[in-house]
Parts: sequence; C-alpha cells; structure tokens
Amino acid sequence: MTCRKFTVWFLFLLITPNLLAHPHLFIENHVTIVFDQNGLAGFQYRWVFDEISGASYIMDYDSDQDGSFSGKELAILKSEAFDNLRDYNYMSHVEINGKTFVVKYTTDFLASIEDNKLVYQFFVPCHVKAISSSKKIILSVYDDSFFVDFSLRRDTFGFVNNASFQVKHRIFQNTQKSYYFDQLHPIEIELIFSK
Repeated sequence: MTCRKFTVWFLFLLITPNLLAHPHLFIENHVTIVFDQNGLAGFQYRWVFDEISGASYIMDYDSDQDGSFSGKELAILKSEAFDNLRDYNYMSHVEINGKTFVVKYTTDFLASIEDNKLVYQFFVPCHVKAISSSKKIILSVYDDSFFVDFSLRRDTFGFVNNASFQVKHRIFQNTQKSYYFDQLHPIEIELIFSK
C-alpha cells in the first residue's frame, strides 16, 4: 500500500465513527418505576418520538389518516415496528445486584399520536422481591448502535406503589461504562430498596 493510500485509509478510520454516530431517531424516554405488594414489579415506559422521524411511522401505519391507530392498525404497527425490539432487549440495560437481567417480553403496548408525534407506551416486567436487606437495580435505556438517541426525561420520572418500601434512587451519567466506540456513556437510574 502506498503512503498516500495508507494516509487516506487512516483518515477514513479516524472519521468513520463520527460519521456513523449520527442518530436517525430521537426519542424522549419517560420512566415510572412500578412496585407491587412484593417489591419491584417493573418499569413503565413512555417513548415520545421526534416529530420528523415519527411522521414516517404515522404515515405508514395510520392507513386511514384519521389521526389515531385503530385496533387493526395498532396490531400491524406492533408486529412490524415494535416486536422486533425483543432482539435488542427493548433497548433496556438492567442489572439486579450486579447481574444482567434480560427483558424477555413486555406488556400493555399502546401506540398513539399526540401533537403530531408518535408515542409508544409499554410495561417491562422485572419482578424483584423486597427483603429486609437492600437490593440494587440499575436501569438505563440506550441503543448500542446509536441509531436511536434516547433522552431520559427526569422531570417526569417517578414511582408507583412504593410507599410500603424503603426506596432510594439517583440518576447519573455512568462514565465507567461506555458504548458506541467508547464515545458515549449511559444515563443510569440506580434504585436501592428494601422492606
């Protein structure tokens, strides 16, 4: 390889991650931590797509263009534009006391159109029984490939049915973890709870 060709190839390698880092979808992630009588029950997500990227989904799946998804339209959208997220753990990165938790399914999926934006709502079951000693859960939602840029809406973050438990939490950027060519760091929700 000539010196000139090597230089061009080397420069390409340097700039390629930055070129690829351009996300194609932007999603605001609203998270509610849900408890039941036994402890942690799971995570309620509300994903609000940006108006531009959501418009193509609306055009494709609101076939009668009436501004809402009928039962049939919703079933097709779920099958073609949501169920495949199972292969990506529904973009959820969860640890229970340091061990990885795999999201095998979700429940209560609903898609709607609000202010010309596509909105997904669904529940991620993650049952962790509360005991007298503390348990630690880490949750972050991001796309390793950075095709989708998720932002956590801290102003809507909250809890449901947590009054019977001792619960502490913090939200922080974990600079000890990285993804996408080590350029990005996840925003994590750290949850510590006990009876």
